[in-house]
Amino acid sequence: MTKINLQESEIQAALNDLNSQADGFSAGFGKTMDGDNQMDMADKIEEINSLYESIKQSYKDILLSHIQSTKKAVHTMKEKDEEISRATRLVE
Repeated sequence: MTKINLQESEIQAALNDLNSQADGFSAGFGKTMDGDNQMDMADKIEEINSLYESIKQSYKDILLSHIQSTKKAVHTMKEKDEEISRATRLVE
């Protein structure tokens, strides 16, 4: 029988690192363009910047959600492993 070794501490360390990186995620442009520039180009840049900020926030939200899902899956696998271990000791 093949044994699956769950390295929870390594997984948690990697997830904590990802979480820290997500919290610090800020690659942005300036919020607005200063001045009385009414050119179409300036308006397009503002529109692109707004879309970029929205996409960046969505990416961060998805990343954090995946981190939480992974933590939950690791916890569930650990609990199941412990249940199986207890059950096999009862059979022996």
